[in-house]
Amino acid sequence: MGTGSHKLHAIVLSVSNLDESLNFFCSVIGYRSVAKDHWSGKSFEDLWRLPRGQSANVALLEVNGLPHGRLLLIEFASKERRVIRERNMASFIGHNNINLYVDNIHEAVKKLKQKGFHFWGDPVAQKMGGGIGDPIEVVFDGPDNLPINLVELPKDGGATVTGKSRLALESLGLSETGYSPVATTSQYTLSLEKTVAFYKDVLGYEIKIDSVMGNTETNTLLGWPADGKVRINFLDQGHLYGKIGIAEPQNFSVPDITPNAHAPNIGYLAQVFIVDSLEQAQHGLSQNDLSQATRIHNIDYPGVGFCDVLSLPCPGSRALIHLIQKQT
Repeated sequence: MGTGSHKLHAIVLSVSNLDESLNFFCSVIGYRSVAKDHWSGKSFEDLWRLPRGQSANVALLEVNGLPHGRLLLIEFASKERRVIRERNMASFIGHNNINLYVDNIHEAVKKLKQKGFHFWGDPVAQKMGGGIGDPIEVVFDGPDNLPINLVELPKDGGATVTGKSRLALESLGLSETGYSPVATTSQYTLSLEKTVAFYKDVLGYEIKIDSVMGNTETNTLLGWPADGKVRINFLDQGHLYGKIGIAEPQNFSVPDITPNAHAPNIGYLAQVFIVDSLEQAQHGLSQNDLSQATRIHNIDYPGVGFCDVLSLPCPGSRALIHLIQKQT
């Protein structure tokens, strides 16, 4: 039984250079910076488990004023930083990538290549079957080694699941440069059952697709072994943006980068959710989950204001999650 629908407030990216990341996400992708600030203080240090005296510059980004698919960019002032994901890592336990919709994937790839971005391969049609449709996808390395998956949805008049998404996309519109905000963000897990249960029971997500993937096109696109099989669940809350993808390899192993996925290291740090009640959210967590959680009171969180935050590793994957209860 879910605790209600709690929206994904933002995806937290720790960046090596805030100005350079803003230039990419705003000038290239079409996000707009709606809040910039300097973040410091004891609550900030406790939340990110940093030594005293640390601070960061932050920016909250969104597309077309939508409260979905937002990004929170953080440049920590610490000199002791390392990149979380090495560029040659295609799959790994923890927060993995972001997906952006585009109208014409080949035009988008051409422009990004002209800017020097490295692509994992050429765009390929995903033969997903089961009435899901055949989206065209490609992956490239964004700033700070962030994998970014571009997706062109099929124009089939809504005859398939992804075709219906295309109609919704046309209604919502794209950024000025032709991209959507984050449509889906994915993570790899050691236990699909535990991770999916967290998103369903604590955050109110619903499973929309449950599939074992592993055809030639998919394995080439995502850098899986030729015979690799991965079970994937896609979950949403009824909106086109802010969806969650959860993947568990079935016949091959992947490295676990979660021990390095912490501040002030550079890369995909966390997912942030607004909840009605932290006490209610905690009812969906096991004692083991709660023993690893940290609660921070009265912190001024970017884009939210003063609030209470429960910081915890996601069950099954250990990817960092922030649950936020606004103050009334």
